[in-house]
Amino acid sequence: MSPKNLLCLALLTTIVGLTPAFVWAQPSGRVRVDADLNGKDPFAIRAGASQRPALTPATPTQNRNSTPRTDETAASGAPNDVLYVRDAKAPLACVVTTISGSGGLTALVQNEPKTFSLGSIERVELSVSDEFRRGVDAFESGKRTGAKTEFERALELFKTARQTSERRLEKEWATAKIVETYSALGRDDEAASEFFLLCRLDPYSPYLASAPLRWVNQTTLKRGSSLDSKNVAEATAAQWLALKDNPSGTFNPTGRLLAASILLNSSQHSKEAVAAMQALVALEPPDDADEDAVETCRAISLLATEQLWRAAVLRKPTEREVAHWSKTIEATPGELTLGPEYLVALGQKSLGQDDLAARTFLRVAALASDRFALAEAATRQAADAYDRLGQADVAQKIRADLTRRFSK
Repeated sequence: MSPKNLLCLALLTTIVGLTPAFVWAQPSGRVRVDADLNGKDPFAIRAGASQRPALTPATPTQNRNSTPRTDETAASGAPNDVLYVRDAKAPLACVVTTISGSGGLTALVQNEPKTFSLGSIERVELSVSDEFRRGVDAFESGKRTGAKTEFERALELFKTARQTSERRLEKEWATAKIVETYSALGRDDEAASEFFLLCRLDPYSPYLASAPLRWVNQTTLKRGSSLDSKNVAEATAAQWLALKDNPSGTFNPTGRLLAASILLNSSQHSKEAVAAMQALVALEPPDDADEDAVETCRAISLLATEQLWRAAVLRKPTEREVAHWSKTIEATPGELTLGPEYLVALGQKSLGQDDLAARTFLRVAALASDRFALAEAATRQAADAYDRLGQADVAQKIRADLTRRFSK
């Protein structure tokens, strides 16, 4: 098979193997995850139907007549949102008031407040400002084309939407999109500072998939980042390491996860960061937790487990360890797996499994189009892996893509 066909086959394998977005495990009661990964397999449950609904902007021309608006909401100019509830015969028109990883979604339905678990909803269409909608279009264009200018345009539009919108829910969502856009631009430190704002609002943030967790062990600054932003992010993260004495003033597993991720390799705070991450591995939901909080805690414990692999890849992990990592990823919500897959590929590389590593790196590189640091590292590693396999032409094509996507 020609090198060109090999590259096409690898990319096709990537697309075919794509895990659907927003895949979360079904509720299962309390789940305690043992920090000792070599002892037993605590991940008996595998990722199943989505436990986080897809969140999309509603188009201005959308037909929303399934539930008539009340006089009160129409007179106040309140937004008209749509819920697609699982197994329901028709979408439900409403006004969404809050979305949380603990407590689910609350909405006014025919002017009556109702609560829905996130697992009961397939999709949420939210009325948003024109600025927000155009920001989404620019962001998606940036993902398709890799154009830095499109991400920069999206960033300004999301900032405008956050500043001008009168709707708190849009402000929160715009902040999550600002986080994602900073990550797409390679400005992870600024992304982290923005995500900590969301942690203040909700310790069980529904935007966990947007969190700019660190998966690449690096100390060099990337495109668009700066030493000042790095110092601010690390200083802020140090404040969030505490169990309760953090800026939110309460137990905040989402904020603590991001803080520990940022500081795992810190010269000043690595010991505290490792301890915090190990505690999150064994995270249990509160006694009064609902099914959404249980699932959020479960996702955080899995991510904490996978974050600790960053230290393991600096030494040579065993084949048994890497196989266990792959099994852990099978239990991880689908939208959270790219970073862990990159670490699995590094483990495969260290074991001399270059064929497996090359395909995994290429998959991550193709799917992480909105995560600059991760996509750049995976693309570089993929090229090196194909060189080791003696497929220099494939490696050359990947490096050409590396230059096109990441050198500007």
